Amino acid sequence: MTETGKITEIDNLYRDRIHGDILIRLRVIAPLAIILYVTFFAFDLITFPSQAFSFLNIRIAVSFIALVILGITFMPSMKRHAAWLADIIGTVFISGMALMIFMSNGSGTRYYEGANLVILGLSVANPFYLRHMIGCYLLWLICVNGAMLAGPTHFNFLNFTFADYFMGSTALLVAIMTKFYKDQHYKAFVRQEQLKINEQTLSTLYSRADKLSKTDTLTEINNRRHFFEILNKKISGCEKNRASFYLIIFDVDHFKEINDNYGHAFGDKVLVKVVETVKNNIRSNDVIGRFGGDEFVIIFLDHPTKEALSTRLIKIRDKVKTLGLTCQEKEIPVSVSIGAAKFVPGKGMTEEKLIEKADSQLLQIKATTRGEISVDQ
Repeated sequence: MTETGKITEIDNLYRDRIHGDILIRLRVIAPLAIILYVTFFAFDLITFPSQAFSFLNIRIAVSFIALVILGITFMPSMKRHAAWLADIIGTVFISGMALMIFMSNGSGTRYYEGANLVILGLSVANPFYLRHMIGCYLLWLICVNGAMLAGPTHFNFLNFTFADYFMGSTALLVAIMTKFYKDQHYKAFVRQEQLKINEQTLSTLYSRADKLSKTDTLTEINNRRHFFEILNKKISGCEKNRASFYLIIFDVDHFKEINDNYGHAFGDKVLVKVVETVKNNIRSNDVIGRFGGDEFVIIFLDHPTKEALSTRLIKIRDKVKTLGLTCQEKEIPVSVSIGAAKFVPGKGMTEEKLIEKADSQLLQIKATTRGEISVDQ
């Protein structure tokens, strides 16, 4: 992935993250705001006793609308609209306040102070989008100013100016805090995501390096070192559990002549095809590795009888003979010789002795004939 691609991916992840954060904050703050909004009815009774119950109807209606919008936030498709939902809930509260300002005393009332609480509440719910905050402030300022100017009593210039100053100061403070918070929050998020990406990259590189350290690059099976690690563990486990198993060694007959006559590239192809054939004819839990050159080793993790083992080895031998590889428009016969030795617990058999026994069976075949199998008693 290019650097630009990584940045775009991180930005998308950040956007999704903050939308989720806004929804969580909104689901906590909005119910608290609704409770405060309704309980302020007690102040209505003191300040405007004749209109208090009219204001209560407004408060209940506003709270109901806010609850409906809050319910919408639980729809999965609304997550990407989280900032707008927060703006709408704030606007609903401000509209109720503006209506009460208009009905109470116009520019003479102090209900505009509630607008500052809404501004602060929105800044807590959505401290990420500065343009949303500025846009909402301007809209809410128009609503409150309009209600104060259209009120039924005489115009109070001092109270009107103080309301604008109070709301403007709050909005400015919130805007500065929003800008600072988002910048720091974004930088921290980017650092966190870059650490995750670096960890994933290192994990991938480690996995690849670990695989390469254990794998033969040509045939993609276990290399000699890793195979002997598995063999050692198998011997230890079988000694402990008093179990037996078979170790198989096989090589490609006349492989040197194949290399000399048809080239090393064709020789590599022969090794790859032979290994593929053998892998397709052993069990998935059996372990195969490259011993060296054209010699390979297999651990049969089960412990078949000698007869069952011979049947399986004959099947492998016959499958290799039918490979039908061609070079220079000529079919090249390919066969393998196979030697097998049985591990028997309690006899002090080490990996070297076991390999020696299996290799001895292979050498017996190669000294007399080829393309056969030999199993140690």
